[in-house]
Amino acid sequence: IKLTDSLRSDNKGGKLNGGNNCDTLNMKRNGRPWFRFTGPAGNQLLNTCPPANSCGTEAGIWSDAAMPTKIGAVANITAYGSYTGGCKQFPESVSIVRCSDSVADFVYRYNGDTGCYLGFCGMFAQ
Repeated sequence: IKLTDSLRSDNKGGKLNGGNNCDTLNMKRNGRPWFRFTGPAGNQLLNTCPPANSCGTEAGIWSDAAMPTKIGAVANITAYGSYTGGCKQFPESVSIVRCSDSVADFVYRYNGDTGCYLGFCGMFAQ
């Protein structure tokens, strides 16, 4: 699936844009589909800690893990929900596949079990 919402690249905190995105619960309910960031959402999972209430949710999911370099191989990383208690709350398992040599051509899969309110944060990688 494509994550395209511009709120996903709003990594400054304090803006819930009228609601709380709940990716973790929705993805769990829908069989944990593979997803990618595209359009105004960015083109890659955010790699720096956002403040609470970023990305259209209470706890934005991000990761400082290295992105995979081998095309087609599945890598498993730990991503985190950033909330009022710190950057690395709510550790979550995420699978990533690099799809091409492009700097930000990845697909992701949420493997965790956390309910709401956690949503994936995007960024524009160059």
